[in-house]
Amino acid sequence: MVSEPKNVDVKAAALVTLLSFLWGGNPIAIKIGLADAPPIRQAWMRFILGGLTVLAWAWAYSRMAPWTIPRPSVSAYRSASASIVDGGTRPRSMMW
Repeated sequence: MVSEPKNVDVKAAALVTLLSFLWGGNPIAIKIGLADAPPIRQAWMRFILGGLTVLAWAWAYSRMAPWTIPRPSVSAYRSASASIVDGGTRPRSMMW
């Protein structure tokens, strides 16, 4: 059974191409960078740069607008701790 060919989304193809160049260029960049910086320095510099990039993306797309993380209610913690303590054998109706 042969299916009809689908059109390629240009935006998706461009993104895949960019990511493949970045992924493939990573070992080359490391080799070049080793001449000037030791591996540990390169690691923390990449970590900081990656974190700042993610923060900038999140800020630009308003994903971090409230800067808060919703927390589960206290009863969720009690249920979880009770099931861990007694091995999960207590029925839900008997939990605090």
